[in-house]
Amino acid sequence: RYPVLFGAYSIQKVVGLNGARSGFEGLMWSAQQGELRFSERQPYPKTYTIVSQMPVIDEAALRKLPHQLPRPELAPFLQLPDHLPERVRNLAFEITKNASSDYDKAKAIEQYLSMNYAYTNKPDLTKGRSRDFVDRFLFEIKEGYCDYYSTSMAVLSRAVGLPARWVKG
Repeated sequence: RYPVLFGAYSIQKVVGLNGARSGFEGLMWSAQQGELRFSERQPYPKTYTIVSQMPVIDEAALRKLPHQLPRPELAPFLQLPDHLPERVRNLAFEITKNASSDYDKAKAIEQYLSMNYAYTNKPDLTKGRSRDFVDRFLFEIKEGYCDYYSTSMAVLSRAVGLPARWVKG
């Protein structure tokens, strides 16, 4: 049980809850966490309809942006564990070696993850030996759920100098 209604960012409005067009009093928006929460005193809805406003991304403009040298305020988003296995860094560089922009690097990592790893809510953890979560996912288990993908995306991005922040929810 998780007291959040899931929708694409950014959620504009709720138009239905369990088939009804009203009864939204128990819902509240948590701006800090970007979550639409409902009162835990109510049962989780069987159905809900949310209208999301999807951002329109100008990929051509993003590709034209010059590479920016890291700014001090972005340092926390470039940190990597001291014990990060070298093969994780090597994979990040291999994935992005043909990318001509920071945007293309990020897209290459995203596509690599989506094309090479199976999504499952029950990964076979017996396949893993590495003590590093990302290393274990990328090279041993090779399957997982959103936390595996998002953590790997952040670590691989940081390894090639792209500031990244891990987000859940």
